Amino acid sequence: MSALVAALAALAGGAAVAAAMLPARRRQRQREADMAKQLAKLCHDLRGALAPGLLMTERLETHPDATVRQSVTVIMNSMERASALITGSASAPNGETATPAQDCAKPGRAR
Repeated sequence: MSALVAALAALAGGAAVAAAMLPARRRQRQREADMAKQLAKLCHDLRGALAPGLLMTERLETHPDATVRQSVTVIMNSMERASALITGSASAPNGETATPAQDCAKPGRAR
């Protein structure tokens, strides 16, 4: 009989441990959701900072001076690389490609 009591006590203890872990899981999910919101805001702000530069480079692409057009190409390529990094188009630090859920949405841009 004592073996049965010991087994029931072990099960009850395991249930208590599992119940205690539920709030920790909820807190972890909430932290992850908060971090995702912060990341989305950061990406939005960075894209907003890049947008005027991208618009100006598009305007300057048709400049009559060849030196200006050449400089615009360098600037545009650099800004597009920065935009790609923000959107997660580049490889993630662990070498995997970021998924759309992990990155910021990239606004469309006509060329």
